[in-house]
Amino acid sequence: LLDHLNGHGVAALPFKGPVLAAMAYADENLRTFTDLDLLIHERDVERTVRALKAAGFAEKNPLQPNHATTWTSYAPWHHPHGNANGYVRNAGTSGALHVDIHWGLASRYFLFPMEPDALWKRRERVTLDNGVTVDTFSPEDALVFQSMHAAKDGYYRLGHVCDIAELLRSHPRLDATTVLERARAVHCERMVGLGLRISRDLLDAPLPEEALNRMAGDPALERLSRRVQAALFRHRHGVPLFFHRAWFHLQVRDRMRDGLGAVYHTFRTSLRSAF
Repeated sequence: LLDHLNGHGVAALPFKGPVLAAMAYADENLRTFTDLDLLIHERDVERTVRALKAAGFAEKNPLQPNHATTWTSYAPWHHPHGNANGYVRNAGTSGALHVDIHWGLASRYFLFPMEPDALWKRRERVTLDNGVTVDTFSPEDALVFQSMHAAKDGYYRLGHVCDIAELLRSHPRLDATTVLERARAVHCERMVGLGLRISRDLLDAPLPEEALNRMAGDPALERLSRRVQAALFRHRHGVPLFFHRAWFHLQVRDRMRDGLGAVYHTFRTSLRSAF
């Protein structure tokens, strides 16, 4: 698929899925995934769409004339995030292949201002099980992204913690302090610190003393970590789940205004879904 896109003049940076499995677990069979995620340059969106259609893919959610108004894949009334769209080939069969193209890292409402251009500049290479070598996020950037992704989803599954812990374990030279600095620059230090703290507490992930001392300076992080760890093993559903996630998103952000944006969107879409 990368070769096909490259033949159409599109550079793509795979992340999550089998690439994360190779980076963190050294074995693609140790992490499940349902689709392939590719980061492209925003200027290449239309070219990528044409290339995917030429390869037999159909859009799950057709792009609008201005691709910045693309809707999410959940329902047509949901808030547009404007930085991703999904495609599928051989839909409804056992050989179906789902691909999500991204030109941003998170829904706009979640306010995660990590610039994609920086990820391209710091990219590194990883070798997959079949010997193919591809470019992907650096281990530090992958750790920041996985911590954000877990927080966005509210840590609803233990796999979120496993990904963070195994990234740390598989890259002993990974500088957790640099990761926290990078997260601070995009106002997500608490979010990343939470991922580091939970992965250490639950799965004994290795963390340098400097990073531990830095996290100890945030007492709210300790309280949040205990609550998230308890919630991982407690069933939640319905209205309590909404309020749990809303409160979580307020607490996990470095800035209150960023959390309010996420809560507003969650409430808005939940209300529309109910009626």
